[in-house]
Amino acid sequence: MDAIFARLFPAPKGPHPQGSGDGSPDRRGKDGRRGVKASNEGVLRAGLLAASSFAVGSGLLLAAHRHTSPLALAAESTDTQQQTTTMLPLGSLSVAVADAAAAPTVREPSTGVEFPELLSDNAEEGEGGKKGEEEKGKKGKGKKGEKVVTGDRTLAAVGVRNKNLLGIKNIKVYAYGVYVDGPALKSKLASKYGGTKEVALRGSRWLVEDAIAADVTMGVRLVIFYRHLKMGQVREAFNESLGGRMKELSGGVPQTELLHSFTKWFTNDIKLHRGTVIDITRRPGHVLETKIDGMYMGSTKSALISRALFELYVGDKPFDKKAREGLINKLISVVHS
Repeated sequence: MDAIFARLFPAPKGPHPQGSGDGSPDRRGKDGRRGVKASNEGVLRAGLLAASSFAVGSGLLLAAHRHTSPLALAAESTDTQQQTTTMLPLGSLSVAVADAAAAPTVREPSTGVEFPELLSDNAEEGEGGKKGEEEKGKKGKGKKGEKVVTGDRTLAAVGVRNKNLLGIKNIKVYAYGVYVDGPALKSKLASKYGGTKEVALRGSRWLVEDAIAADVTMGVRLVIFYRHLKMGQVREAFNESLGGRMKELSGGVPQTELLHSFTKWFTNDIKLHRGTVIDITRRPGHVLETKIDGMYMGSTKSALISRALFELYVGDKPFDKKAREGLINKLISVVHS
């Protein structure tokens, strides 16, 4: 700033002007009034300072417009000794706004994992983790840029998958939420259970069985909690638990190839971390869609896999009894609504 000012007002050549008696030059205008030029210079200096501040501020605003990363706003505080600059992070403001607008959630108590009460039926963009490949090798949904329809599901229950390690330690592997399409379930179940009292419904195993077997949209969301979990372990766990339930339901006949048509989506190249989200959604026609962190992996069509999968989470021998109880409460409200 001083350099710019010096170029605009170069020091006068020749003899030093007459002093005023106090050690400062006696600045007089042509009309003889003291301080006129000094006053004008001061006004111009202030104007230049304001202009430069405006330019810096404009640069910050332009940067804010061009970049999506968290930004900062310079707030200047000046005293007689020095000028300090305080950086105010704008990113924190956007996070606060996003949190305020977030959908209602339900917390799984033992892990603290939050599940949204609603998963929207709006079309979502698939990332094509498996290039849209389906069970039979046909060109399927989910290629990058294509729309993958996800069912409108409301949260019915939450639970946790525990795993005992060598009989010594109980590990919380992941939390899970079970989602249902309430109106679709009502259309399937109300005629059979609508007139049944709540007490009788709570004691009936068939209400849950019929909901699991119904050919309507239903889903389970897994949120990884154990931070050292590998995708290979997830696949092996499904081979053991899901494969075992499929064998029971098919009269003791192993279903190895059919099981692989589902577990093949869980490949070792996918890295897991605490908070990774795995969505498995059954569509009408008993089509199971698998997505990991929003990325579409593939679909498998099988009524047997579909039934066995949901029995693991809310069947008569579920991973977490609280989840089954939660689903029963939801189904009662659905058929009586």
